[in-house]
Amino acid sequence: MDERLLPWMFAVETQADLLNRFDAAVINRAAIDKESGKPKKFTEAVPDFRAFYGLKQGTAGKFIKDKPDIFAQVCYDLFKEEPADLAEANERWQAAVAQLKTEATSELKSATMKAYWFFHPTKLTMYDRLAQKGMASHLKARAGGKRAKPTVNWRNFLSYFQDIYDENKATIQEAITFSGTGYPYPMRVLDKYLWLQGNKDRDDYLDCYALSRQLRGK
Repeated sequence: MDERLLPWMFAVETQADLLNRFDAAVINRAAIDKESGKPKKFTEAVPDFRAFYGLKQGTAGKFIKDKPDIFAQVCYDLFKEEPADLAEANERWQAAVAQLKTEATSELKSATMKAYWFFHPTKLTMYDRLAQKGMASHLKARAGGKRAKPTVNWRNFLSYFQDIYDENKATIQEAITFSGTGYPYPMRVLDKYLWLQGNKDRDDYLDCYALSRQLRGK
């Protein structure tokens, strides 16, 4: 295997595993809710969603635990319609963060974008601080060591994401094809790739993954 594909393959296989273990069920729940016109199934999934994606810390985590119905309703109202593009998605994401802040006294940036993805998995990605950090590192490396301007933050994350996705779309598809997983959400592959780039244990993850492939005869 071409070494340049290793982090992309890690991303594909990791996301495929998440799809098998959790994501597929919640995608199905969100789809049922879009048909029914109310967020009943997604609301029921919020406690498991909070636990699986590590959304337990601080006032944001407490709010999702104590008021899953409010979190689900706001997300459903703003996210049920398919966005035309990531620019429109960004507007709705910021609206959800602002609306929930009045209830939670905290910005639920990661939780809302993660929830958004389940309603439109072919059109969107997820967000967290490690992906943001990895994005900043990627852009800096691409620019020959110059930091991106404006500085990467959650408000411009999707704009930069679209640019990086367009630049790497062929590589992502190559990794999906080579993996044999049939993973259907290429934007989430970039999400995991950026997460990996922002993780202090990146090299350890890749070393272990390379050994795993050897043990599996890949």
